[in-house]
Amino acid sequence: NTGRNDKTKRASAYFVRYEQLWKMLDNQSQNRLETQCNRNEIRL
Repeated sequence: NTGRNDKTKRASAYFVRYEQLWKMLDNQSQNRLETQCNRNEIRL
């Protein structure tokens, strides 16, 4: 199924970009975001 494969590639690209942005944040921002995500139970 090429459609599923395409989605996987896009997800991978998204996470690579997300990781880069994450590293740019300071620790305080990271902790605040983690708390927020845990509280909202954000799922991708």
